[in-house]
Amino acid sequence: MNESLDETSLTFTHWAGEVKYTFCGEEITLVQDPTSHVLGSTVWDSAKCVMKYIEVHRPRFDAILERQRPSRKSKKAQPTSTTSSLSPASATVCELGAGLGLAGIAFAKVGFCVVLTDVAPVMPWLRANIQANCTPTQLETNVFAHEYGWGTSPTSLQRVVMSPYDIVLCADVIYEAACVKPLVQSILAISNRKTLVLFANERRTPIVHAEFMRYLNEYFVWTAIPQSQWHPEYAKDTLEMYEARRKHTKTPLDMVIPDDPSLAPPQDGLSHSDDT
Repeated sequence: MNESLDETSLTFTHWAGEVKYTFCGEEITLVQDPTSHVLGSTVWDSAKCVMKYIEVHRPRFDAILERQRPSRKSKKAQPTSTTSSLSPASATVCELGAGLGLAGIAFAKVGFCVVLTDVAPVMPWLRANIQANCTPTQLETNVFAHEYGWGTSPTSLQRVVMSPYDIVLCADVIYEAACVKPLVQSILAISNRKTLVLFANERRTPIVHAEFMRYLNEYFVWTAIPQSQWHPEYAKDTLEMYEARRKHTKTPLDMVIPDDPSLAPPQDGLSHSDDT
């Protein structure tokens, strides 16, 4: 479809072939495919909320960037001596289930080094949107699209940017109960106890929500982000945001991802966010 839509709040955007958002005075334009049956081929509300949350709380995220500069300011983003991955000069974000990339692109625009991940069917849209919204310098050193399925070995991610990440972002990825464990396994595999984990969900069935809360309580110290802290035009009753940090320094054995890809949980080809 050729329709374009300028986004001002949580308007329904699934029918448009292109959507535009204003973020920190800049325009983000995303292509999407409302005719596709692939999850993640349109922008969903949780990603919009995260984008505007970053904008509203820009000083907080600037402070995270500033804290990383003393230890990283002498390092340019370049391959390390032992791997082909980058040792970034900025704080790092990994988005699991990035979909069309809205929230991850927003983090990149405020200065983070961002790795946006999703499964193969989503990657053409994700890569196109990153190319369209990021500068050549960002694309070379600070913004990366990478194919990754939850619950599988993160070895390939380590070849892009070394974990642990400063922030792990999960927006609109809790859509069925079976996806929760592999998602949490991946979060634990790329984080440490200092990592800030941001969840933004659209609440669906009670069973899915209960499974998410079970894992959240088991493996994380968390708090719900009240809607009073959200952008007022991007809040609605069915959406929720949480920030969390892992409870344990070591990953419990039952949540460790095997290094052998053949032993990892099977992927259905659709494990990712709706957008985001």
